[in-house]
Amino acid sequence: EAAGAVGILRPEGSVTALLEAIRDRQNYHHGKAQWVPQRALESLAAVGVPRGSLPELAFLLDRREDPDLQRATVSALDRLSGGSDRVPADLTERIRHWKTQLASIRKDAL
Repeated sequence: EAAGAVGILRPEGSVTALLEAIRDRQNYHHGKAQWVPQRALESLAAVGVPRGSLPELAFLLDRREDPDLQRATVSALDRLSGGSDRVPADLTERIRHWKTQLASIRKDAL
């Protein structure tokens, strides 16, 4: 509930707290995300994330054992970027697209 409330209330430090919730190993069981990372992604999409912080979500795209989390990640990235007609419909292609985009953002930040 807290992850959802953060997306509504948008307190100071919410992006950092949501990213920490996504990274917290306690929110995963047998390689699959429990509900917290998905809710945190929804809240991030509502709050907004500075472009330079988007690459922090890249590790979620590699979680092949958890396609539901991959879908939630791609959906959040689509919303955070304002969506695009150029984003492929197939999940595998969308993941590849976002890995390329996030690598480009990371490279620009260097």
